[in-house]
Amino acid sequence: MSKIQHKGFITMMKFSISAVFSFTALAILGAAQAEMTNPYKVVSISTVSEQQSIEQADDVRAYMHGINLAKRADGHYDLIWSAASDEVTKEGNWNHDIYTSTLNAQTPAIQAIRTLISAPEAQEPVSVSQTKNGMRMYTFEDGNQAKNQVAQRFAIFDEQGHPVKQYPQTVKDGGHSGHTASTNEQHVIFWSDDWIEGGGVDNLGSGKEVWVTAYTASGNKLHTKKITTLNNQRDWWPMIAASADRTMLVWQRFVEGETYAELMGAIYDPKTNKLIKQPIILNKNIQYYTYEVSYIESIKSFVVSATTHLNKGVLYVINENAMVTAKKQGLKAFVREAHPAIKLGDKKSELMYPTAPTGFALFEVNANSISMQALIEDSYEWQYSGTVGFYTLKNDVYFASLSKEGVIEKLVRKSH
Repeated sequence: MSKIQHKGFITMMKFSISAVFSFTALAILGAAQAEMTNPYKVVSISTVSEQQSIEQADDVRAYMHGINLAKRADGHYDLIWSAASDEVTKEGNWNHDIYTSTLNAQTPAIQAIRTLISAPEAQEPVSVSQTKNGMRMYTFEDGNQAKNQVAQRFAIFDEQGHPVKQYPQTVKDGGHSGHTASTNEQHVIFWSDDWIEGGGVDNLGSGKEVWVTAYTASGNKLHTKKITTLNNQRDWWPMIAASADRTMLVWQRFVEGETYAELMGAIYDPKTNKLIKQPIILNKNIQYYTYEVSYIESIKSFVVSATTHLNKGVLYVINENAMVTAKKQGLKAFVREAHPAIKLGDKKSELMYPTAPTGFALFEVNANSISMQALIEDSYEWQYSGTVGFYTLKNDVYFASLSKEGVIEKLVRKSH
């Protein structure tokens, strides 16, 4: 909710994303510490942007916000993120554009950077997903010619970057905070509407309602459904993941007079435009914004991570019928807006998460259990504007994380 949460926030900065990124030599920054016998080490590839005339911003998201991975047909990955541009905007407004770089699945490192969407005001945080035929949905808040401060917008591209539904396509003028996931045949954007002043982070307020809108692979609208059911609820920051034919919706619900939120969840079928059952409360006291959902194909289940107001992590395994089948509490806190790297196995999977304030946690999950495998130390303090990762063909784990300094890249390697 960058612009809604920060009305009147003054940011004067320029961020030259087209500049050549400089890379330092690989340097070992940490080593494993934890429950299992196999040690790990963290290798850092320092990616530093060439910045000009930057005045310090209080909110890290003003520099960069929203990062995604999209797997290509050739097995490599496209990294997509939103970052501040050189555009001069109205006082207090952000100016992000959307950028991409292709990562080699064996030896990933950001090199050639391309601009995907460039328009006045900010297009952030970008969220990307793709259907089975490779059609990609890009959705984001957009300040460009919005009548209501921001609009939830989208565009559809094929894998080669050719527009199928050209920017700007509008989900809702006044909509915000949207994220997308795609089943085999449909895209679903889960988005928030309206804003209520007061409460929330720094008493800046909260969203009011959450909605889903489903589209065909080529971006033609199918359905819109309101998920919030009562007028006195305050629901926002919607996150989403997709299986072959269903999506899991996760969001935060305002708790009056408290500094924490309730974590809500539901399973939505975009073909029928129905919820599998009414939304459930997953946790009654989580830190604002500090949760994530992923679909794990090998166990036919969703995994939700969250950090409680006591700064403890919790993991849930939830099947496609909205049943919680496993839960693990008392974990190291998870990083805000950080997604795990996932290694699929036979009826189980390995998930590696960035942990707060530093390091990583490795878990093994199956349909009915969660087990901790390792805690991995590192000295870098994660920032909160977006982190994603994947397992390389060498079985290293690559992470890219947004920061004031640029995109920070890391490899986690297992010693043999």
